[in-house]
Amino acid sequence: AVSEYGFALKYASEELKNNYEIVKIAVSQNGFTLGYASEELKNNFEIVKIAVSDCGYNLQYASEDLKNNFEIVKTAVSKHGHVLEYASEELKNNFEIVKTAVSEYGVALKYASEELKNNFEIVKTAVSRNGLALLYASEELKNNYEIVKIAVSKNGSVLIFASEEVKKLCFDGILSNYDSSDSDEDEE
Repeated sequence: AVSEYGFALKYASEELKNNYEIVKIAVSQNGFTLGYASEELKNNFEIVKIAVSDCGYNLQYASEDLKNNFEIVKTAVSKHGHVLEYASEELKNNFEIVKTAVSEYGVALKYASEELKNNFEIVKTAVSRNGLALLYASEELKNNYEIVKIAVSKNGSVLIFASEEVKKLCFDGILSNYDSSDSDEDEE
């Protein structure tokens, strides 16, 4: 049954939910069935790798140990960046993992460590993907004109998340562009 309908695992006995071959077949058919596997098999590297390769969301069902496994988490966040939420604290502070996540989904910056929310390259990648990521950047980087400019170019409404100093720079730039275009028309 599980080879044709993986969700049949939901109704299986505890013994079958702990059977490696049965769970592997179910997870191969539909990765979400990892949620019905035994705790032991949620800690099995091969089973979890199949599930997160199918859909990154399945990281939420993995054991805490595997939520701290670089390969498992990188596979998951490369498919769905916002599942960084389910990664271990250690991996939320791993440059490569977080860069992969924010490259896929900029707002995944929300789940990064405070240290990486203050990393220029990480934040630049995040706001380049989605301007709303500025909301989760460190105060220092909300005060960085280049970061804010990129974010605003993606979504003008995110200017409200910038520091007052950068808002003023942005408005001054807009006004000077407006004034210079106004004076060009006067010269004609």
